[in-house]
Amino acid sequence: MRSLIYSSVSMAAAAALLHAAPALAQDDPLWSDTGTIVEESWVDADGHHFTDKEVVLQEGTRYRVSATSGDIDTILTVFAPRSEEVVGTNDDGPDGTDSVLTFTAPKTGPYRLRVAGYEPDQFGEYTLSIATAAPPTPPQPFTGRSETVVWTVRDGALDDSAGDDASADYLIRLEAGKPVSIRAESDDFDVVLSLFSADDRFGDPVASDDDSGGGTNAMLTFTPEETGDYVIHLGTYEGTGTGAYTISVQK
Repeated sequence: MRSLIYSSVSMAAAAALLHAAPALAQDDPLWSDTGTIVEESWVDADGHHFTDKEVVLQEGTRYRVSATSGDIDTILTVFAPRSEEVVGTNDDGPDGTDSVLTFTAPKTGPYRLRVAGYEPDQFGEYTLSIATAAPPTPPQPFTGRSETVVWTVRDGALDDSAGDDASADYLIRLEAGKPVSIRAESDDFDVVLSLFSADDRFGDPVASDDDSGGGTNAMLTFTPEETGDYVIHLGTYEGTGTGAYTISVQK
């Protein structure tokens, strides 16, 4: 009989434990537990064996969840409280085949942490741990050189030294009814470009693009309905890749 494994930490104990998160140093574990994926574990639609653990997290707190193992290549997935909504998933973090996922909890409640093997028949032990994470880097004001009369251009470079998916954010002011074109180019990685309202930086983008800039470059055009601040988010396809980039804005 397949077993669905949950954490032995009670809901009350987990809530009390994680409520104290802001008082602890970043990267100090708030919670840690071990588990084992065996042949009798549950199997997902793709044939991967997995186990689930449930821990209460606090709304608005930024967490770093990691799954480490010397036996298997882990895939970590976090589900929102009492639902199948995926908050985030990660295969390979910055250190080999272990998984690392950083996110801000959208609500307080019991989150389901799923660890699976990358290969369908991978079995073995793993360790799950949760720590508070540093707040995201504030977006930089977008300034740059004038390459032509209409484009403002800025060069930069992505790296994953922070342990998260490499990305860059820029703050820009847009006027209602005036279209803006944004393009991002790189010879080093597949560019993904998104534009967010600054008031909803971690919500749904108002515009996004992957490959409309030619090859693996990105380009988008957006006409705001309201004057305000927006965040240009430059990321990489599937959260992998680092290197130099050029981002240009025409408005």
